[in-house]
Amino acid sequence: MQDPELRAVKEFRGSGRWQKVQRNQVSKYPTCYDPFSHHHAQGLPALTASVHHVIGLLDCLRLGQLERLGSHPLNLRSLCNQCHNRVEGIYDRQGSKAAESIFITEEQREEIINSVL
Repeated sequence: MQDPELRAVKEFRGSGRWQKVQRNQVSKYPTCYDPFSHHHAQGLPALTASVHHVIGLLDCLRLGQLERLGSHPLNLRSLCNQCHNRVEGIYDRQGSKAAESIFITEEQREEIINSVL
C-alpha cells in the first residue's frame, strides 16, 4: 500500500487542475528560470521542460494547502531538464529547505504561504 501522503501528491499531479496550471505557467514563462545562471552565462535561453514547486508538494500537503499552494504562481518556477535535475538532486541530498533556498528566502517562503491562507 502506498503512503497516503505520496498518494495525495500523485493524485494532485495527475489532476486536470494541475495540468491546466502547468500549461498556463509554461505559456507565461516558456524559458527556464535559470536558477544557477548558466544559461545566461552561455547567452542561450533554454526552453521550459517542467514546472517546479519551490515549496515542495509534500510540504504543501503538510501545511494543509496542497491544492492552493501547489497551484499558486508564486510557488512555481519554469525549469529546463538540466536545472530541474540539479534542483531535485539538491533536494534529495540536502532536503527541501536547501532546494527552496535556491529560489526564495525564508521570509519569502512565509509570504507565499500566508498569501494562500
